[in-house]
Amino acid sequence: MTDARTFTSYATPYDSFVGQRDIGGLQKEDTDRLIRAIFSTDTDFRELVVEWNVRKKQAEGLWFLVVGLGLRLEEFGRIRDFQERNDADIQKIISALDGTAIGRRVEEAFPPFDALSSRTSYDWSELENLPEALGHYLSPPIRELIEDGDLAPAENDPIIRDRMSFEELHDPRNKGKWSLVVDRAMAYRIAPRMRTGLLGWASLICPVIFIASVPLMIWVNIWVGLAMIIAGIVILKWSAVDLRRRIFEKALTDRDEYRWLMSRRVIWVRPRD
Repeated sequence: MTDARTFTSYATPYDSFVGQRDIGGLQKEDTDRLIRAIFSTDTDFRELVVEWNVRKKQAEGLWFLVVGLGLRLEEFGRIRDFQERNDADIQKIISALDGTAIGRRVEEAFPPFDALSSRTSYDWSELENLPEALGHYLSPPIRELIEDGDLAPAENDPIIRDRMSFEELHDPRNKGKWSLVVDRAMAYRIAPRMRTGLLGWASLICPVIFIASVPLMIWVNIWVGLAMIIAGIVILKWSAVDLRRRIFEKALTDRDEYRWLMSRRVIWVRPRD
């Protein structure tokens, strides 16, 4: 017979854990790892919180956002099953945080923005009271949370937007407001990804043309040599135009390519004059 005075506790060390370290005090790699653990189903983020002595309220504030947004997206059919979320589902949850400082920092924990050398500065303490702020909401209304001061908005340069989301760029309400810009120098660095054979061909033939133009001016005719130089310049410009055209085409039609190009600083957005 069981002793009526016997009490079995199912509490875990995490239940009474508080934590002392601010998430922002971790190394960027560890912060990224914790963010990914909170979003994924493969790792229990609570283990990392305890192991690294992270402030529990900060981690759980982000977890509340992830759960609330995920269930909301599931309700509207954009995610099939939040409990079985995959990488594509996680990206949809991150997109739902667009316009917030936490959304920008979270994005940097996942490809392609994890390739950035630095991370957005973020005050993680704002997440500590988020569960209470969300208490009267059925799902996290991001705009309302920003307006109420519960979530900080993302800081944007008024001239150059180097982190505008694909969805915001294509929002009908923004039609005619923004221009997509291609950085010429960075474009050449990623030319092989664009699979433009024209630029590769030009990079091989143009040095030959320029070298050959010198003896042609000396031994044949100066105008023949100058014509060769002009032809080389035209070919280079032609190939550069083709490269930029391909970048524009991919950036405007493919969300993944757009995000990759923006993460490599190949493209950015600026207001139309």
